[in-house]
Amino acid sequence: MFAVGDNISALYGVCDGHGGSRAAELASAAVCADPMSLHADPAAMLRRTNAHLLRHLVGEDYVGTTLTAASIRDRLLRIIHLGDSRAVLIDANNAVHALTRDHCPRRRDEEARIHAAGGAVLSGRVNGVLAVSRALGDCALADVLSVAPDVTDRVLQDDDQLLLLGTDGFFDVVKDTQLVSVIIELPCIPGTVVPCDLKAAAVALTNHAVTRRSTDDISLLLIDLRRL
Repeated sequence: MFAVGDNISALYGVCDGHGGSRAAELASAAVCADPMSLHADPAAMLRRTNAHLLRHLVGEDYVGTTLTAASIRDRLLRIIHLGDSRAVLIDANNAVHALTRDHCPRRRDEEARIHAAGGAVLSGRVNGVLAVSRALGDCALADVLSVAPDVTDRVLQDDDQLLLLGTDGFFDVVKDTQLVSVIIELPCIPGTVVPCDLKAAAVALTNHAVTRRSTDDISLLLIDLRRL
């Protein structure tokens, strides 16, 4: 996870590494070193980040990471998404807004792109190995994986209250629509869906996922949008 910012801009994100944590650490450091470039031109920034990872991961064929980031500048929320972590926003009316769509090899558009690049989808995985169709790193799959992010912009409204970024270990067992019912059971700031203690809320949500038998690693970031 990463978070950098000041009173007028901020960058938050989760990198979910596979084959170890090295790719996630490299990607996090790269985007945090140049958050303005990630906001201004996400595709170019992630191409450079991927090239950086590939240089440092020579011989580590299946070490890579997903990335889902939220860049906020002057009330513009920009979601930069690559892989199967998710970003969801909850407003004052308890409505949940999904801001990402998983990059899964079983998606028809993703499968077609993989085949066009010379790869295959076997048992729901890229070349029978990787369960996401877009990721950074993975030297052995570099010609087949895409590093082109989905970018979603939203001008923040007064009713937009809580943003949650989380890895698939959480969202595989807790559906977007179940989030509010879990959060409102926590101590929240009166009149809002914002937990009084965001760190404690993240721990509670993680524990909830574990009770629902999540066996994957979980990273969660909760961001109070009312302060931005």
